[in-house]
Amino acid sequence: MNHHSVWETFVTIWNYALWKVGPEGVTVGHYVMALVVMIVGFQIARHVQGRIRRRLEHKRNLDSSGKLALERITFAIMITAILYTTLAILRIPLTVFHFAVGGLMIGVGFGARELFSNLISGIILMVERPVKIDDVVEVENEIGRVFNIGLRSFQIHTENNIDIMLPNSVVLNEKLVNWTKNDHMVLTKVSIGIAYESDIHKSTELMIQAVANIDGVLKEPAPFVLFKEHGDSTLNFDVYFAVNVMNKMERWVFESQANYSLNDTLRAAGVDIAFPQLDVHLKAGLEKQPEIL
Repeated sequence: MNHHSVWETFVTIWNYALWKVGPEGVTVGHYVMALVVMIVGFQIARHVQGRIRRRLEHKRNLDSSGKLALERITFAIMITAILYTTLAILRIPLTVFHFAVGGLMIGVGFGARELFSNLISGIILMVERPVKIDDVVEVENEIGRVFNIGLRSFQIHTENNIDIMLPNSVVLNEKLVNWTKNDHMVLTKVSIGIAYESDIHKSTELMIQAVANIDGVLKEPAPFVLFKEHGDSTLNFDVYFAVNVMNKMERWVFESQANYSLNDTLRAAGVDIAFPQLDVHLKAGLEKQPEIL
């Protein structure tokens, strides 16, 4: 057999129609090309994913969950592109694929709706990063440190040594307060009331001094005092100061130390820490009221 006949045989086999798609057929050549695209494309996708993983290892502004999300999203996009290219080579209408996926979704039913909602919410949390690992957050009246952001759930650790798992969709749709998004500095306050006879200007200086001397209270922003109101029995003040905290308990400890220091400092200076009291005035010499028969 000469080279010419070998080539003709190869071309005949290459163009042999395996099945018909409308007026056109899918040949052996189409099938081989689709197979090559699948194999080579998958290897390229794995290689790109590995390259991205190695490059992200040196990015300190991304936590492990964010890096994993970028890897998975990139790999999923590439696999989707490879799948669509393969379908196009095999001349399979993409509408057929869409209907198949739609039928699968209907078959799975509404029970999987929450699962997919949580998966999408997890990807959004990893990409947009409204919170990150070790942030202190408050969600659904629970406060704790974030220790895991998964594709399905969001997990926090409270000061009571309790791990709470919340669905990602709840975290994304409900009000979430991040105490430490950009840093761990929190501005907190304690309230105190002093007697009406007190020198308010001297007392204000003493309050600022009392909290400024606490170890861990930040110099910037400096502590300050707001005269809140003239109460029924006391002059009421709010004492503000900034601290770095990693959880709710540390904040409570600083507030407790501030109350101790305010009490000691004001009492030592002779400033009365007032308490609610009621003065009753009796008027003497009242005329006797006539008796009613």
